[in-house]
Amino acid sequence: MQCPTPLGMGVKTNRRYCDVLTGRDPAAGVIIMLPPHKGDVTLTFDLHNRHTYSEEQMKDKRAAYARYTAVIGALTADNTLISRAVVENEFRSAKDLVDRISAARVRPA
Repeated sequence: MQCPTPLGMGVKTNRRYCDVLTGRDPAAGVIIMLPPHKGDVTLTFDLHNRHTYSEEQMKDKRAAYARYTAVIGALTADNTLISRAVVENEFRSAKDLVDRISAARVRPA
């Protein structure tokens, strides 16, 4: 998998997260190379909306409602649409987060 905009590793899941930006150019999205095969192939992945929620907001238990919808298209390299996927999430508290992205440590120069 090639991710043009990595977010980082999940604190709970230790999964790599990729920020997929809005656009119509397949080359600017996540590129997944499928091995040569005969017949049908199935590709599965997790799709989540990104929500920014600070550590301070979590400690203060501030209410913060948000609803997000993400729509993606799975495209071939020549921009042919194969399928679409949609996910909608509601956020009310830290319990609604799928995971948190670990902060990258900046090393002094």
